[in-house]
Formats: sequence, structure tokens, C-alpha cells
Amino acid sequence: MFRDPLSRSRRLQRKRAYRRIIIFLGKTALVWIFFIGFLYIPYFRIDSPEVTRAKSMLPEEVQIITRSFLQEHIWGIIPRSNFFVFLFSQKTLSGMLRVKFPRIDMVRFKKSLPNRITIMLEERNTWSNLCNADSCFYSDEKGILFAPAPHAGGTIFFAIEDTRKTDYPLGSSFLPEEELEKMRTLFGEIEKRTGHKFKTLHIAGEELLKYEAETDKGLRVIFDSRTDIDFAVANFLTAYDGLLKEKLENIDYIDLRLENKVFYKYK
Repeated sequence: MFRDPLSRSRRLQRKRAYRRIIIFLGKTALVWIFFIGFLYIPYFRIDSPEVTRAKSMLPEEVQIITRSFLQEHIWGIIPRSNFFVFLFSQKTLSGMLRVKFPRIDMVRFKKSLPNRITIMLEERNTWSNLCNADSCFYSDEKGILFAPAPHAGGTIFFAIEDTRKTDYPLGSSFLPEEELEKMRTLFGEIEKRTGHKFKTLHIAGEELLKYEAETDKGLRVIFDSRTDIDFAVANFLTAYDGLLKEKLENIDYIDLRLENKVFYKYK
């Protein structure tokens, strides 16, 4: 019986191709098995993470979250507890800790082979005590509300009264960081020139926010969220050096909302 040599050649090529695929898949499976087996070697398993620099937090609370994280598996098979896997997972853990504990500003990890990690916490520094109609919070300079606080009356921190109808979950910000940075710039320039110290801030409004800050000597400064801080600082310094310096004790408030001049009112 006549056999087509071309057809026979094609069948041989297909068999060889199938054989190469099977060999490749077999080798890949073996490599994967050895790789997964390596990840489960107890020598590289992280069991007891240490926590340092926790000033007002209990290290045990952070350890509980960390141990729970280390018990997880990526794709259901790759253990996060393996030292080398953890090197790629530490940012995920850092984010989890900062969400769970808003007081944490930064998380650093010190890693030592074969299976040791130390979690170093940097907590937020209190800048203000903010109160609205329902509750009070401590915040840092970025405006992050990180812990409940007593009422602002008599507080040693910068006291903020926010009259907006806003609910503040812990970890949220009551103002954009850029807005607070401009505000601190304005306060700093005024304090440096006058010797006053700003103690309180009143926030009102919705879309256009009105700010009214008061110093320890009773001087009130008014501006809003549309105020150009550079103009405001320049206008204040010009007015202060020209007229306000000698009259400051008798001034009730200074309004910096106008771009080209400073409005003030006597007591």
C-alpha cells in the first residue's frame, strides 16, 4: 500500500512537538513544585515579628494584625510568612497597619535572615485638637484625624472648631494638606512679625470656607479658602510695618480676604 511520505513526515513532526510540550510542562511542574517546597521550609518562616517605637500603642495589637497577615497565602498557595515572599509583601502590610491604626504615620521594617523582622513604628505628632458638633479628635500637621480627643477647651494644642456638617472617620483629613500648609505659612509669618501665637481656628462654610484664627493676645485674623496666601502675607507685612504695628493692641480683627489691601476693625 502506498504511503504519502509528506503525510508521514507531518505526523512525526506533530509527535515530536507534543513530546517537547509534555517535557516542557513536566520540567515546569517540577520547578514549580521545588519552588513551592522551598517557600514552606520552616527555616525561612517568620513566626514572631517584633514591634518597636510604639509610644502610645500596644505592640501586641500590631503583632496580632501582623501574624494574621503572615498566615495568609497569595493565590491560595504562596505563604506570606516566608522571609523572601515577605520582602515583596511588606508594603501591603504597611498599608494595612496604617488603615487599622490611624495613629501610625510611617512603618519601617528591619529584616534579618533567615526569618526575623522588626516592625518600627513612627506615630503621628499632635498638631491640633479639632472639635465639631458631635466629637473631638487629635490631628497631625497633615490634617489626619488619628485619635479621639477631649473637648478643645483649655487644650495645650492648637484648638480648631469646625462648624461644617461633616462626619469624620478616624484616618480621614479635615482639610487638604496643601491648604493646611498655606495656613501654617500665614500663621508663621504673622507670629514672627508680631510676637503673637495663634491658639484657635474657627472653620465655617461649605464650598467657600471661612477661616477665623485668634492669637493668644486676642487678635483675630480672617481669611478664606480662596485667599492667595502670598498676597495675604505681603499685604499684612506692608500694613503692619506701615500702620498696624503701633495700633495692634487696639485692633479687634484683621481681614485678609481682599487681594490689594488689608481691612481691620478697632475694638
